[in-house]
Order: sequence, then structure tokens, then C-alpha cells
Amino acid sequence: MRRLSASRASTAVAVVAAIVAVLAVAFPTLGFGQSTFSHGGPPSDVYMQTDPSTCLNAGHNGQTAMQQFFDLGAESHVVVYFTFEWALLSLHERGHISMGLDGRPETEVPTEGWRFSGTVSSHTSGTVMWTFDNVAPGHHRVNAFARVATQGDTEGGAADLNACALTLLVTPVA
Repeated sequence: MRRLSASRASTAVAVVAAIVAVLAVAFPTLGFGQSTFSHGGPPSDVYMQTDPSTCLNAGHNGQTAMQQFFDLGAESHVVVYFTFEWALLSLHERGHISMGLDGRPETEVPTEGWRFSGTVSSHTSGTVMWTFDNVAPGHHRVNAFARVATQGDTEGGAADLNACALTLLVTPVA
């Protein structure tokens, strides 16, 4: 059995990427697993912030890793991206990331969300995205929360959240 050479593999990947790009341009509304569709105008505001160092020493109870305040002049959809790297997340721990809109982070930390398992290298990175639809005009706050759970969800887990970036895209409802 012949192995696929590196040049053939990269050519195959390039061809597949080109086909996907053409389909994305030709059929911009085509979505896989898409349950709802909403279309507004172009983003009216983009908010971005980064913290290249440790943005949170996360524990069992969870805390806000980053937050962004913003004002809306009209009803809008808000898309939030949060990029991070877990450090020192051991094999028996899971890092949890979740988002909140206008909650009280000191008392309302969501426990569900995205789960990241610890690894042997003790570095796990990722980007998560969440949408908040039809947000009313006014002053708002988005929070990216993080917590660490151990097997059996007992207290005591801890890990650092590093190289964090929080991006909000605000699009008026059409």
C-alpha cells in the first residue's frame, strides 16, 4: 500500500479548500446544521481587547476572565468570540468557559458551557463563540467566565487562563 506523499496531501488539502471557498462565495446563505437565520446590516461596532499575560487564575467557583461594556442605539445581534490558552490544567481537571450578557458576575457565573480537558503538556487553547440575538438598545456588558472542575466535581481545581482575547461584533437587526 502506497502512502500519500506530503506534496500530494498538501495539494489535496488546497483543492478541497478552494472548493469550499467557491461554495462559500457562490452560496453565502448555505449552512450546515443551521437552525435559524438572521440577517442585519454590516457590523455597526466592533469591540476588541487582549491580555497577552494571565487574564485569570481560575478556580472551582468560577470568575470573570474578561468583560466588555458597550452601548446599543438600536436592537442588535451581538456575536462574541473568546480566545484563550489554559495552562496548568492537569489530566484530572476540566476547564469550563461560558459567556454571559448583563448578569452579575459576582453572583451569577454560568456553570455550563464549553469544556476543555487537561493534557499531558498542560496547555490547551481554543476559541469559543456565542451569539446574543435581539439585544435591546441601552448599556450592556458581556462577560467571559471560566472555572476549573476536578473529576467528581470536587473543590480544589485551579489553572491559569492566558493569552486571552475578547471580540464583540454588533450588528443592527434589519
